[in-house]
Amino acid sequence: MDIDKLTNKALIAFNDNKYTLALSTIKKINAKPSNRSYQSAELEGLASIKLSKFQPALLIFNASLVLAQTEKQKKSAHYNIAITHNKLGNNEEAIKHLEYCQNIDSTVENGQALLLLCELYRRNYHYQKLEKLATKMLAWKEFFAVVKYQLIEAFIKQNNTDKAIKEIQDLTIDLTQINEYYISYAINLLLNLYKVDEAKNLLSRAYNTLGSTPWINKYQAQLALNNKEYKRVLELIPIELINACAEWDKKADYFHIRGNAFDKLAKYQDAYDNFTEMANCTKNEFIAWTSNDYVDDYNKTKLKELPVFLHDCVVAEHIFMIGFPRSGTTLLDTILDTQQNIVTLSELPTVEVVIKAFDNLLNKTYPKNLFSLTNAELKVLHDEYFNFIKTAGFGDAIDRSTILVDKLPLNMIHLPLLLTLFPKAKFIFSLRHPMATCLSNFQQNYLINKEMFHLISFDDCVRRYKKVFDLFGKYLEYYQPDVHFVKYEDLVSDLPNEINRLSKYLNINFSDEYTTFYKRAEKAIIKTPSRFQVNQPLYETSKEKWRGYDNLINQYLPVVQKYIDKYDYS
Repeated sequence: MDIDKLTNKALIAFNDNKYTLALSTIKKINAKPSNRSYQSAELEGLASIKLSKFQPALLIFNASLVLAQTEKQKKSAHYNIAITHNKLGNNEEAIKHLEYCQNIDSTVENGQALLLLCELYRRNYHYQKLEKLATKMLAWKEFFAVVKYQLIEAFIKQNNTDKAIKEIQDLTIDLTQINEYYISYAINLLLNLYKVDEAKNLLSRAYNTLGSTPWINKYQAQLALNNKEYKRVLELIPIELINACAEWDKKADYFHIRGNAFDKLAKYQDAYDNFTEMANCTKNEFIAWTSNDYVDDYNKTKLKELPVFLHDCVVAEHIFMIGFPRSGTTLLDTILDTQQNIVTLSELPTVEVVIKAFDNLLNKTYPKNLFSLTNAELKVLHDEYFNFIKTAGFGDAIDRSTILVDKLPLNMIHLPLLLTLFPKAKFIFSLRHPMATCLSNFQQNYLINKEMFHLISFDDCVRRYKKVFDLFGKYLEYYQPDVHFVKYEDLVSDLPNEINRLSKYLNINFSDEYTTFYKRAEKAIIKTPSRFQVNQPLYETSKEKWRGYDNLINQYLPVVQKYIDKYDYS
């Protein structure tokens, strides 16, 4: 075997993006351990990564670490292991190896590894470590903007508006030193934080620095929309501007803003057409995208008696706020957050963390193995839930006197898991007319993930609504959980009466602060599309808005008629 010749052939194939050939060639060398070198092991791992063979890549990268002879090779091996763990979702393992990498080289030469470490610190709530590393990296000119971004996102996660805004100001001191993405990001964030004057000022500076650009037009249109200048919106985003745009996501943004302007002008056909074009942009981009669907998984799994969790698991009184997206959960969450004895976890991925622990810590499949978990395994999952809450910064606020409200609408899909870990849990279920709910989801330009993937077109929204509610209906019948239903329409029409009902359910007395929830919302960082609704007093204009689209969506009524009748929306 001519090892040098085969290695050169594999390297050429890799550089020509012929990863299958590169992998098969280099494997011929590495099949015999005595032939394996650091370079050949690294090349096999890199080719495996390119072909999404992450587990084999991890094994070979671990082998490369053993073969590494120089500090440079060890640094590279730790980095390769880290990015592979990152691909596999093993974030803490990825962090560990990036920290090894940092210990070997903490200079700008190792900037890409340190930048990934910053990102993983943020994503995994290691904020103190992030700030310490960021302080050093901010001195490196080429990393300044992206590290500022990581800090801003971290402060947003911590609901620290003041620090987030200060970092935005630092980021945008000199617009000639950062690219347009970060200027656009800063303007968008200021708008989301209700800092309209600051956003206008930054937009004006951007215009003076960069001149007229399509994305500046977009934010001018967004400001006009916020200012109820709906015709001005359409002037700023003519269809010719959209047709000239090559990026699908920017086109979707344009159609979204236009759709909202037409909606406010009560030109429902035009609004529907623009929202449909927005959906088409996203659909075309994600047409080949696949993701596991827990609804399908539960439908394939026969519901059984849940395992009995014998551990004394009462850390706080547990309430899960669930419902379909755009049904009023953010409004309810904001109202409850005004009460001193209630701690709200708004949109935290608590259930996602537990599901990952099924695979990573228990080597089990969710939800298939849920019904056969041992008491020891349940304690592992329960502890993982609360460890995550502590890491996210809520640990000090929780004790046995606390009412803990964990709000994420589509956690309704995971009710068996929630009941298993928290047998005494209560559920606040936010309802809204099915057609209003589906229309409102259709009108959102969501960042696509495995759940929002099902809510792109109007057809998607209606069918997903039925599918999720059909499953939840099975849960209600089989498990008979303690659920309190709150109708969005009743909440906005008669808030005192609904709060009275809710207070009796929770067995607490509400202070009058709930009546000015919108003032509290102005100081909070709300990450859902409802952020522009909950920072103002209640209004009823959204209750029946969907009826303006009657002739466009009536064909879908039969799909959800069962739930229109069941929840008395006839």
